[in-house]
Amino acid sequence: MKIKWFIETVCLLLIILFIYTATNKLVAHETFKFQLMGHKLLLKYIPIVAIAVPAVEIIISLMLIFPRTKLAGLYASAILLLVFTAYIVYMFNFYPTTPCSCGGIISKLSWKGHIIFNVVFMLLALIAARLTKKQETRDRVFSVS
Repeated sequence: MKIKWFIETVCLLLIILFIYTATNKLVAHETFKFQLMGHKLLLKYIPIVAIAVPAVEIIISLMLIFPRTKLAGLYASAILLLVFTAYIVYMFNFYPTTPCSCGGIISKLSWKGHIIFNVVFMLLALIAARLTKKQETRDRVFSVS
């Protein structure tokens, strides 16, 4: 029962995180696009990135709701957080004064704070994924017997 509670709590935290950041990016869409313009790495892809990032965050949030897609959603969360973390490390090394396009409270974190935040959530997603996989395997074994 504790394992299920942990998995559900992690999923809820990830849903809140992704819906929160996606909403901020969509509500302040022009600001988000403007902030992306400061990154030479993304210049050619700004129109796509400006829609794709919040869309992916929303899709992953939906995946985390449904039992059938929860495991894939947890892995997708970890991958997205890894990509964001790699992006932050890149930005920290090459653009130390670039504003964060996260929005809201999260934008107040330092670059190092962002990295720690992302790594913690990535680890939570991976632990929850592993526990979900174990639970699904156990459920299959007991349902066959």
